[in-house]
Amino acid sequence: MLYATDPHDPGAATGPTASASPSPSPTPSPSPTYPPGIDPCLLGTWRVTMNTAYGLIDGDSIQYAGGADTTFTYKTDNTYTANYAKMKPRIAKHRGNTYTYVMRGTVTLRYHADGDTNVLSMVRNNSTNELRRNGAVVSRGPTSFLLESQQYRCTSERLLLSSSQGNYTIDAVKISGP
Repeated sequence: MLYATDPHDPGAATGPTASASPSPSPTPSPSPTYPPGIDPCLLGTWRVTMNTAYGLIDGDSIQYAGGADTTFTYKTDNTYTANYAKMKPRIAKHRGNTYTYVMRGTVTLRYHADGDTNVLSMVRNNSTNELRRNGAVVSRGPTSFLLESQQYRCTSERLLLSSSQGNYTIDAVKISGP
């Protein structure tokens, strides 16, 4: 055993020497596995920052923009729920008129992610919509959906969706989830 002989020598031993044993390294957690059709990037809740969609007014295809604050929650059971409770209006201008379109309620869809494409089918639709022209109600009632596949790009912070037929685009940010 070695003992320090000079208390002012920082390199001198101050007590018995012992060989250090290595501490065990932590065991990494396995990554979760998901069933087919689940893209882990999609899982969680997303808030829409911008939604553009096309609608018909007087036989003309018109682009609406807005729709912020709708949320989408993707789950591991291949469903996602769109919640329109806080949706801001989508707005379009046409022939000197201002049109606003707002949805309320929820829609639950089944999705199957394959590469960069989601194939969708309806599970439950509890949503309504209202269309106004210059502030006056033009129509309101249950919302109907044209279900088409959608292309998507996903990062840990941002989700971009677009219909395969070019009918809408959605830009969203992640607000919770893995």
